[in-house]
Amino acid sequence: MRPRLHRHCSAAALTINVMACALGMHTGLVGAQATPAAQAGASDGMPIPEPGSAAEARALVGWEYRLAIEGTRIKPGLSCLEGGGSSLDSGGKEVPGWRAMTFDCDDHVTLALGRERVDGRDNATYIRIVDAVALPGATVSATLHHKPGLAFTGPDNNCKLDGRHNRNLVVTMRRVQREWLTWRNGLVAAWTYDLERGRIGIERRAVVARELAACHPREPLDTPRAS
Repeated sequence: MRPRLHRHCSAAALTINVMACALGMHTGLVGAQATPAAQAGASDGMPIPEPGSAAEARALVGWEYRLAIEGTRIKPGLSCLEGGGSSLDSGGKEVPGWRAMTFDCDDHVTLALGRERVDGRDNATYIRIVDAVALPGATVSATLHHKPGLAFTGPDNNCKLDGRHNRNLVVTMRRVQREWLTWRNGLVAAWTYDLERGRIGIERRAVVARELAACHPREPLDTPRAS
């Protein structure tokens, strides 16, 4: 699969857009813009956390920004750039008002869960981040280009849990040449979105009963193709 690219100004934006398309995530519409109440941010004198760290993920929680195009910095002072977003399901039906986001934090991958609202003053959509989790070992370069690290697949994926496709399941994986990855041959960890609690959590069923989850890995952009 070779994703269709959109027009953006910078190389960083292009890279993030490719990531969003490769993961099947929907793109944003306009540039990131913090709401006035959230302007203190990472520039308030606090130490700047390491890119892709749990501390940086925690620093994103509570931040509200205007729906962003790929490659736009989410919060001043942090490394995370918008990588795309997707709606979420519950019982097979889309749940309005919630959004799953993927951020590229200096090549490290961070998941975020947000609540959407439309501001009547400008009719723009704003997202307030209610939880964020750095995925240990997962990188954009490993996902797209077979670089060292763990690849990952996010919302709108090809993963199964209890034998059924589960688009809310996020997994990290080692790249292996198999049609389906399982816990025995490549899957490393799994997360799901708990909309009742507004949290991103470890998928306990997938961890305890490891045979229940399986994923069909997406093809990296630079996978050799037969001529």
